[in-house]
Amino acid sequence: MLLPTSNSRCSCPGRQTAPTTRREMLAASASGFGLVALAGLIGKNAIAGPADAAASKLPKPHFAPRAKNVIFCFMDGGVSHVDSFDPKPKLTELDNKPFTESKNPTANGNRLWLGSPWKFSQHGQSGMPISSLFPHIATCADELAVVRSMKADLPIHSTGVLFLHTGSNNAGRPSLGSWVNYGLGSENENLPGFVVLSFGVVPCGGMETYSAGFLPANQQATLFA
Repeated sequence: MLLPTSNSRCSCPGRQTAPTTRREMLAASASGFGLVALAGLIGKNAIAGPADAAASKLPKPHFAPRAKNVIFCFMDGGVSHVDSFDPKPKLTELDNKPFTESKNPTANGNRLWLGSPWKFSQHGQSGMPISSLFPHIATCADELAVVRSMKADLPIHSTGVLFLHTGSNNAGRPSLGSWVNYGLGSENENLPGFVVLSFGVVPCGGMETYSAGFLPANQQATLFA
């Protein structure tokens, strides 16, 4: 504990000393802070052998990772693919026409086809089709990789969301983030490698959406509400 100090050498009985200033406190305790940090480093080195031995027993990927990090923006209820990067000419042709046939037993024949109201044009050397909703993203067309082959024959949103994150419509499979965390790990041993900004909302696929599945529990997501 730091005691009050005084600039005066007077030691008269009953004299009240001035309170310690912030500058004096830092000057008096600077060496103490350094010793605390040094003790932490020495303690870490003292147990480095057993810790490294334990870490070496953890399963590793069968290939060297090339990516440094992954930011996955899952926009539940966001812009439709047919309005952004996946034009459907046939859908535009059928716009406002009766929806007579469906593989979905819950659909009826009174519905109408609805084409995208946004115009598509090709951009970049790749000729990537991008809608007029994203004029600025269109300037980066050659830096994008758009996957249009992924689909799910699941009429229910919850199972579709689970399938998107885990590759399966059944619970128990690791989330995409868990796989990335398994392959890349965390740059800081005191911070999680897989973080989800959920804003307090549970996805319609349930918490299994961010589960580690059969991977070690430390690969599971850390939720920030």
